[in-house]
Amino acid sequence: MMGELREEYVRAIHIGQEAERFFKTEVGRIVYDNAIDEIEEGHARLEVAQTLEDVRDAQNQVWRGKSIIHWISELIELGDEARLQLEHGNID
Repeated sequence: MMGELREEYVRAIHIGQEAERFFKTEVGRIVYDNAIDEIEEGHARLEVAQTLEDVRDAQNQVWRGKSIIHWISELIELGDEARLQLEHGNID
């Protein structure tokens, strides 16, 4: 059981490192920049929204941008947490 948990932590560390490297690649930077653009454009659209549909569309645009950044950042955070767990001996 402990070996399986250790393997899960090692896998999380590896995935987190890959996600961190992705953010540093040209494609990763483009994805990040596009996500930021989505958030900013969505906020701007919210300021001038006239209808409930306009508000909903703008909120969805903001959500898309935030989600992309969140999903990749979460992988990095999970990897960092797994690394700390292994370093502190919380797993065999």
